[in-house]
Amino acid sequence: MSKRPDNIVWDRVEFESALLKAASRPSEDLFRRTGGSLHSAVFSGVRSRELGKPYQEDVDVSERVQRLRAGLPRGSAVDLFYKALQESAQHNIDRAIADDLKDR
Repeated sequence: MSKRPDNIVWDRVEFESALLKAASRPSEDLFRRTGGSLHSAVFSGVRSRELGKPYQEDVDVSERVQRLRAGLPRGSAVDLFYKALQESAQHNIDRAIADDLKDR
């Protein structure tokens, strides 16, 4: 699953919802592994940025997730997945800026 293009996470929300819901039924571990594979599809690859600015990919992920989550049932398996994506993107944004400030 981690070799899938990252756009499937954005373009096939219904699929992601069904997949994550099905994965959450048997065990928490399966849900986490499935979500982790989807997460890797979004955050993998080579990235570059300007000094003092976050990676644009992280900003894009955060904005897309914010729009998507507005239409999802809170606390659902798919909402929790997208919430984790948003938290990862924000962590990456904060870390990039903090690293730049530390290096000055």
